[in-house]
Parts: sequence; C-alpha cells; structure tokens
Amino acid sequence: MRVLTFLPIIFILSACAGPQQPVVDLTGVDMGRYSQDQAACDRERYTGQNGFIEAGNPLTNCMERKGYKILVRN
Repeated sequence: MRVLTFLPIIFILSACAGPQQPVVDLTGVDMGRYSQDQAACDRERYTGQNGFIEAGNPLTNCMERKGYKILVRN
C-alpha cells in the first residue's frame, strides 16, 4: 500500500527533472558531429539563443532542426 502512495510522487519528481534526451536514429551518423550538435543544442536550451519560446522539448526540437531523425520524442 505504501508503494502506491509514493508512485505519484516519484512520477512528479521525474517530470520536474527537466527535458530528457531524445532517442535519435544514429544510422550513418558521424558520432563526433552528433556530440557537437548535441552540446550546441544543450547550450542553446540553457542560454535561450534560439530567440523564441518552443513548445515541447527544446533539445528534441533543436536536434530535429539540425536534421536528425527523432525516433522517440521526450
């Protein structure tokens, strides 16, 4: 019974942890370039360099704008 009491709290806390990394199709992707793009998107998310407020996960949106195929949007 106690487990059922704590489950909603766990879900709320995990949702507050911030945007998660999207699942990207890495077939044929240069991993060095991918790491650079991911870091650039991370910086953009924290500094607000894109100049507008985005709906959804800004990291996912940024990676999609850079041409990556998003398999799972987090």
